[in-house]
Amino acid sequence: MDYKNYINKWICITDDGIWESTIEDKISWDKKKDLLCDTSSAREDSSKRLKVKKIDVGHYIYSPKDCDGIRHYGEFTLVRITQENIDRYKELIDNYFDELADD
Repeated sequence: MDYKNYINKWICITDDGIWESTIEDKISWDKKKDLLCDTSSAREDSSKRLKVKKIDVGHYIYSPKDCDGIRHYGEFTLVRITQENIDRYKELIDNYFDELADD
């Protein structure tokens, strides 16, 4: 697999692995803002302001709120893939495509 396509892109990681947008049918975004827009829309986040916490450069935690005002969806890790950290995420990307092949 050519991982170069993911360099400088944003991905969302859940407890189950890489999150795929049901809106745009993709797993990486050029901008964090676009990733948050897709994720919050898919989760129907009812927050007036999205709850996003910066952990480190290129690493954020997003906690959506459901329509009842409860944060029960868990957390989503938003990560910017770089040349330095791509090795950490290769297995997650591979697992995503392996699961697609199994379906």
